[in-house]
Amino acid sequence: MIIRCGIVEKGYEKWLEEWSSRHHEIDLSVSYLELAENKSGRQIYWERNSYDLVIIDEDAYFSLDQEFRTPLSDHSILVITGEVCDFQRVRKAFLEGCFDYLQTPVEADALKEMNERLSEHFFHSERKMVQLAKTIAEEIAAVYPKTERLFLEYWSKIDVQKAGSDYQLNDYAKAIERLIAFLPLKPIRLPLRDLAKGAAEWICQSEYSQERFMATVLFIQQTYRDIFLPHCQHDLVRRAIELYLDEQFDVETVQDLSDHLYVNRSYLSKTFITESDTDLTRYMMRTKMYGARLFLLDSRLSVYDVMEYLRYTDYGHFRKTFKKYTGITPSEYVAAFRDRFSVEVAQK
Repeated sequence: MIIRCGIVEKGYEKWLEEWSSRHHEIDLSVSYLELAENKSGRQIYWERNSYDLVIIDEDAYFSLDQEFRTPLSDHSILVITGEVCDFQRVRKAFLEGCFDYLQTPVEADALKEMNERLSEHFFHSERKMVQLAKTIAEEIAAVYPKTERLFLEYWSKIDVQKAGSDYQLNDYAKAIERLIAFLPLKPIRLPLRDLAKGAAEWICQSEYSQERFMATVLFIQQTYRDIFLPHCQHDLVRRAIELYLDEQFDVETVQDLSDHLYVNRSYLSKTFITESDTDLTRYMMRTKMYGARLFLLDSRLSVYDVMEYLRYTDYGHFRKTFKKYTGITPSEYVAAFRDRFSVEVAQK
């Protein structure tokens, strides 16, 4: 969890580091902020939407006009410090949404109490996001998934108003990683989690980030449902899927599957389409093309490397099949998506 902290005056770095060091899940980023003045002489707070936690001196806070103070507590946890705590000022600060008001020098007990409150706030928020991601994953696996409302709710809980693409990138990538973590994707050789940051970059690049976020999670849902067929619980179908996705087995055709499962080929095909509403041969090809799309995102692999791994010997046949399932050729797919979603980009 990345927590962005903006400090107007230096002197609070040490206790912030001590607080964050107690929680290995927290990655603390501290920036020193300045106050500026506009032409009318009023002080304004710049980058006021960029931080999860803001620490500001009492005099600096009340030197701001109301219109610039309000967004602080709307978008950040606001902590005010001061040597003299005037009751009316303290009351006004809390009415405006102040999280805590510390009198300097700060007493150890007061600092300990605020640390506990900060931890509870941030971890409670993260727990709610994790629980929502788990609920979405469970719904994706349902027979009749109703996920659009949940996707929109998930999006609304991401603080999209924070300025700075780096911050947004981390928020989006973390949201996608949470969601994928609850889907049983281990049989897929290339972890989809490695693509989360690439997808987040694609989302950040657009003026319509919500639409791209929705498109990303809908793609994850469709991929999962196409490959794992969660709506079908028939034992033979489940065993066939698990066998086909397990890279330890040499399975290329329906006959290979039936041989490994010790069942008649025709019986396996008929059972698969009856129970899953999906033709087995088409399922195997569609799943292979999903794999091809993932492998083609790896800049270390050429199109021919991917062909070899998927056991294609004829480029024309591979090109035709790939275009049938994706709408574009392998080369066009690489040109359009590799730079955006590659594993190497994600690792940077």
